[in-house]
Amino acid sequence: MKFPELIGNSKTITCKVAVKFCRSVRGLTTVLMATDVGAMPDKATDNAFPDGSGTPLELVRASTARVVAQASHVHIDHQALLDLTHALSSAYRSTPIAWDESGWHYQTDAAVAGPLTCQYILVLDTLNFCFWPTPGLEYEHLARGLKRALESDEHAFGAERLMRITPEEVAGWIDFSPISGDAAAAPTAVASGSEGRGGVGVEAFSPSPPTSNSCNNSSSSATVTSSSLLPSSPTLPLLLERTRKLQEVGRVLLRHFQGLASNLVLESHHSAVELVRLMTAYFPSFRDASLYRGELIFFYKRAQIFVGDVWAAYGKQTERSHPYSFKDMEQLTMFADYRVPQILRARGVLNYSPALERKIDTKEELSAGSEEEVEIRAATVQAVEQIMTTWNEGGKEGGREGGRVMSVEVDWLLWQEGEKAKEELPPHHRTLTIFY
Repeated sequence: MKFPELIGNSKTITCKVAVKFCRSVRGLTTVLMATDVGAMPDKATDNAFPDGSGTPLELVRASTARVVAQASHVHIDHQALLDLTHALSSAYRSTPIAWDESGWHYQTDAAVAGPLTCQYILVLDTLNFCFWPTPGLEYEHLARGLKRALESDEHAFGAERLMRITPEEVAGWIDFSPISGDAAAAPTAVASGSEGRGGVGVEAFSPSPPTSNSCNNSSSSATVTSSSLLPSSPTLPLLLERTRKLQEVGRVLLRHFQGLASNLVLESHHSAVELVRLMTAYFPSFRDASLYRGELIFFYKRAQIFVGDVWAAYGKQTERSHPYSFKDMEQLTMFADYRVPQILRARGVLNYSPALERKIDTKEELSAGSEEEVEIRAATVQAVEQIMTTWNEGGKEGGREGGRVMSVEVDWLLWQEGEKAKEELPPHHRTLTIFY
């Protein structure tokens, strides 16, 4: 198997030569982050990294754990984490964990395993980053707008079109209309009903605990919805960068996957780990990593969320006969962004240093790759890992009916509850980045 071409170099080099070169620069990932289209070992389970660190998702877990162990700005409160886990596991012991409870996403052909849903999700997750610079702009404006575009023209996301997409076309896809039944107007507890609550009422999970101190500085009243904050002429942040990312997706799909995201998924052979590896190998904009005190820290947020979204959109399939099934979804970590650390802070799980608290509460921007930003994201990954582990170790009292909970499901729960309560929560951190 040969490497795809490198930037500015028409030559192709074999895997053996490239791996030898990688060993001299501390690992294959260094090359992957610097090239236009990356190189790949034959299997996701191959020990592709010379330091022995293993698969991409093992890299995420191991590197974020090392950050948390030496962090000076962000710390995990383990008692608060236990309390939150108990509230979540009680509320969701028998309640299904939904992916799209609001109907934002295109899934028209998902029931017949059609390719358009997969194409939609790749476009969605290519653009799924950094909404905060435009007040009131939310993920749902993007998801609904892309759904509308594809329903109007099933060829809208064709690879050749993406290759030539213009900023004006990308901006035109966003649905800036008011959010119907705006989740922000309903900051309720986790779920209604009493199934599987073990005597714990719906108040067991609320956006912020009664004793919260630094989290009372919410920037807006709970009666103000996100849609009402949109300016009269809203814009899509980082529009040129988003356009370039879509063009990159079009080029890669045409060059390697006959123009279809579905062929990219099929290449993973039902492995979530392999699909993350393919995403980070072929698409530079999905290589989400940072330097922290001289060490590469890996998150791979959008690569992982693409896998999670594909799996969920097609009905969370596990049978190998289904083209969009995955055998190892439990290997995914959570998707480190803004909303989940925001709600974890509100629940007291993440504790910030006074200086960091001031920056976040005054909405001061944190530089991408700064120690504070990396520590927030790393602590969020590790906190969700601990919630998942504690939940699954709860036995009969805390265990989940129907099987073990996965990190991706804990992420969905926390993200959705954060969306519902976002007007009550303390501010989230602000970082200008293409990664989340």
